[in-house]
Amino acid sequence: MPGVICPKTYCVDEDGRRSMTATNPDHLDDYIDAAARAMALPLEDGWRPAVRANLDVSLRLARLVDEFPLPDDAVSAAIYSA
Repeated sequence: MPGVICPKTYCVDEDGRRSMTATNPDHLDDYIDAAARAMALPLEDGWRPAVRANLDVSLRLARLVDEFPLPDDAVSAAIYSA
C-alpha cells in the first residue's frame, strides 16, 4: 500500500485510519503475543497460525463495518425482531 505508515502495532492509511492489517505480518504476531501475555494465556505454537488467521479475518470484517457510511442523524433501533 503506497503512503502507509506502519508503527509497531498498527498501520495508518492515507485517510488517517488505523488498521491492524499491515504489510508486515510481524505486526499481527506482535499483537497476538502481547494479548496472550496480557491475559496470561498460554499459546501453543501449533495454534498460532489459526489464531493469526482468525484475527486477520476479524480485523478485515471490522474495517468493513467501520467504513460503512451512516448519516449523522442515524439512531439505533429500539426493538430488534426477525
